[in-house]
Amino acid sequence: MFVVSPAPRSVWGELLASDPGAMPSQTPEWLDVACRQGGWRDASRLYELGSGRAVVLPLAERRYGRWTVRASLPRRWDAGGLVAAGGVRPDEVAAVLRELAADRGRRTFVRPGFSQAAAWAAAWDSVAARRGRRGASALAVARRVHVLDLSGGLDAVWGRRVSAEMRKGVRRARRRAEAAGVVVRWGNSPELLAMSEEVHRQWVDRRAAERHLPRPVARLRAARAEPASRARALLGALGDAAAVGVALAGGVPVATQVLLFQGAVAVFWRAYADLDASRSLLANVLMFAEAIEFSCRRGCRVAELGESGGIASLERFKERFGALAWPMAEYTLERLPVQRLAVGAERLVASVDRHLLAHRTARAPASPRGRPRSPRGTNGPTPVGGAGAP
Repeated sequence: MFVVSPAPRSVWGELLASDPGAMPSQTPEWLDVACRQGGWRDASRLYELGSGRAVVLPLAERRYGRWTVRASLPRRWDAGGLVAAGGVRPDEVAAVLRELAADRGRRTFVRPGFSQAAAWAAAWDSVAARRGRRGASALAVARRVHVLDLSGGLDAVWGRRVSAEMRKGVRRARRRAEAAGVVVRWGNSPELLAMSEEVHRQWVDRRAAERHLPRPVARLRAARAEPASRARALLGALGDAAAVGVALAGGVPVATQVLLFQGAVAVFWRAYADLDASRSLLANVLMFAEAIEFSCRRGCRVAELGESGGIASLERFKERFGALAWPMAEYTLERLPVQRLAVGAERLVASVDRHLLAHRTARAPASPRGRPRSPRGTNGPTPVGGAGAP
């Protein structure tokens, strides 16, 4: 096996064009933005395998003294993993994993895209077992995204995959939007992105009120989790491969959906809506339906809807639109079990957050029909894709 790093951009581009499951986050443009904004350097690798095939691993690297961290991709920068003509094979994943595991002085993190999940799972066990015998840490953390099949076009999606209940909900949302004069605009302009950011700020403020967090603290957490500069840089770098959708009611932005594209793959990257608009206009339902139609018109065959953060209502929302849960994992090779501690802390924070919200729901006053009333925002908009929640 012959390795070239950084990967030649011409070869990388050819493999992207011929990989049916390649993601927008696996492009050189995405890696460049991640490196500029996160203090990383391009450590992408072209592997020329004994079979005659070639694969590229988008990879970023950062040094901490004598310690080096490699990531495909860094946390909060979405999926990495291998790019290969026709899609990657388990034996190719195993060969790359063995090469990465041989360097014991570095910590390597890989989060493959959903289409590669089976290939990575098949290759992981033998490499992890060998790594463990050498006294190093190998950790696989289970994740789950939802994926919507768009093959057959819009008629197939609405006719065979979207539930009857959700089709009825979409028709209701369209009637209310028409009566209220709601206009949905799509594009990739600074103006639309600014409107999208305004909807996000409204969502963060409402979420802060639900959790009794000071607004400045909530906004700071949101800015750290999802800096506005990142979205601006990525959408600028992707150009026509990105689209911002905004629903306007009386000229005021009330819901937004950001889509990213690579080949026939659509990623529902960020989605937020004003709670009141979601209740009265079903703006979140409207924007999700609009995003599906936009992706179908573009010729996409599959849409990745992202993780749901363990929120059952959000998972049901996606599934009523016909999406299926897709198990996957992220993988870490390291000398010391730092990642195990980080994952434990992440789960603890998420558990405390869910507990606080559940406690507030339980204390909410009863509705006129005698059922507990959800606190403002509990059933409201939630980020659809990626790590958008503060």
